[in-house]
Amino acid sequence: FGLVRETFRVYSVGIRGFLLISFIPQAPLVPLSFFPDSRPLAIVVFAVGVSLVLSVLASGAMVCAVSQQYLGRPIRGGDCFGRAWARILSLVLSTLVFVLAIIGAAITIIGIPVAIYLATTWFFFTESIMLERKGPMASLWHSRELVKGDFWRVLGIGAVFALIGVA
Repeated sequence: FGLVRETFRVYSVGIRGFLLISFIPQAPLVPLSFFPDSRPLAIVVFAVGVSLVLSVLASGAMVCAVSQQYLGRPIRGGDCFGRAWARILSLVLSTLVFVLAIIGAAITIIGIPVAIYLATTWFFFTESIMLERKGPMASLWHSRELVKGDFWRVLGIGAVFALIGVA
C-alpha cells in the first residue's frame, strides 16, 4: 500500500496541474451534454475522436507532470502538454498497437491471458516514450524489459490501480 499512498501524495501536492491535465480530454464532450436529443452523429464522432487524441496526449502530459513533481519543479499543464505534443506520433501509434493487440487477444476466451500478459508487460510504454524518448514499438519492447522479472508485482499493482479507478 506504500505505492498507493505515494501516488496520492504526489497527486495531492500538485493537484491543480494534475486536475487540469485530466480535465482537458473531457472538454470536447462537455458541449454534447447540453444537447442530448439533437446531436448529429458526425459531431458526436468528431468530439469523441478529439477526446481520444487528447486522452493520449494527457497520458504523456501526466508522465511529464509526475516527473516534474519528483524533480521538485512546478507542474505547468501547458508545458507538459507541449512535451507530449512533441511525442504525439509515438504516443498515438504505440497506444493504437497496445489497444488493438489487447482487444484482438481478448476477443476470445482463450486470448484473455494473452491480453493480460500484454497489458502487464506493456504497462510502461508511455513512460518509455516521454522519459526515454523511445519510438512506438521500441517503447513497447522497452516496457517489456522493464517488467521482466516483476511481472506478478506489476500485474498486482495494475490491478489495484484499476480497482481504484473503477471505485
